[in-house]
Amino acid sequence: PDVENWIQDDDTLDTWFSSWLWAYETMDPRTRKKFYPTSVLVTGPDIIFFWVARMIIAGLEFKPGTTKKTEDNIPFHHVFFTGIIRDKQGRKMSKSLGNSPDPLDLIDKYGADGLRFGLMRIAPTGQDIRFDERQIEEGRNFATKLWNVARFRQMHGSASVPLASKPEACATLSIFAVESISRSCRSTPWKFSCG
Repeated sequence: PDVENWIQDDDTLDTWFSSWLWAYETMDPRTRKKFYPTSVLVTGPDIIFFWVARMIIAGLEFKPGTTKKTEDNIPFHHVFFTGIIRDKQGRKMSKSLGNSPDPLDLIDKYGADGLRFGLMRIAPTGQDIRFDERQIEEGRNFATKLWNVARFRQMHGSASVPLASKPEACATLSIFAVESISRSCRSTPWKFSCG
């Protein structure tokens, strides 16, 4: 190809342009009043400028709210920043670096609940995490324990869960946990099935 004579197209929009409009253009105009502005936007801190700030700018410029007041046109009242999942070396996971595992492979190996529990356990609110597949294995092990508890409970009917025979031997926290689980078991309508 004759790359020396290529001319860059000057009639383009940046990649994030449509994202500016997402907060209100994804809504039916008839129901926008009910949902715009929303209370919270949940996003990663790495796209503050590309998405968050630009949605606010678009809201103030195009005024999609029900009035012309500023607070009615800013698309959200609060922004909650999630943590970023990083690899063992602390690099942000990305396709281009090839350091991101395929979630479907992890689900095949550890199960969807194992993946969920593993990630939830290591994800402090709003802080970055360093991913290690062993954490997903621990999540699977925890999910298996919960599954076994549920199966045991199911096999023994709907009677309330008895407390330990000598509650004074248990730590206060253990007693609280067992009592809470017992109350939940008694009050939960058993409408879940395994099928």
